Amino acid sequence: MKSLSLLVNTIMEKIDKNQFEALKSLQSKISRRYPIVEALSSIDPLIMEGRAIMFNRKTPPHTDRLDPFRAWATMITFGNFTKGGECYIKRLRLRIRYLPGDAIIIRGRILAHEVEEWGPGQRISIAHFTHTALWESENMTCP
Repeated sequence: MKSLSLLVNTIMEKIDKNQFEALKSLQSKISRRYPIVEALSSIDPLIMEGRAIMFNRKTPPHTDRLDPFRAWATMITFGNFTKGGECYIKRLRLRIRYLPGDAIIIRGRILAHEVEEWGPGQRISIAHFTHTALWESENMTCP
C-alpha cells in the first residue's frame, strides 16, 4: 500500500497544492492528538484518512456526502476485466474509462457518480477520501 499511498499523495500535490498542504497539516494535528495515527503513518504515508477497498462492486449513482464540499476523491481500479466498468457522471453526460490501472480524481460530493457493469473478470477499486467530521474535529476547513 505504501507505493499506492505515495502515488495518491503525489496526485493530490499536483492537482491541488492548497488542499495537499491542508491535508498534511490536518494529518500532523491528528498525529499529535492520536499516537496510533502517527504509528500508522510510519507504515502508510497516505495523507487522506479514508481508504475503501471494494471487490466486484457496482456502485449506484451517489455523492460522497460525508466529504467536504471541495475535497477530492481519488479512485484507482485493478483486476483482470477488459471491458465496461466505466465511471458515469450523469450531470456532465460523461462516461470515463475505468479499466485496471486507471485513476479517476473527482470532487465526489459535488458530482454524483456511479460505476457501471463490467465484462467478465475480477474488479477491485480503491477509493481514497477525507471526511468533513475529521476537519471539524480539528477546527479546520478543507480548502
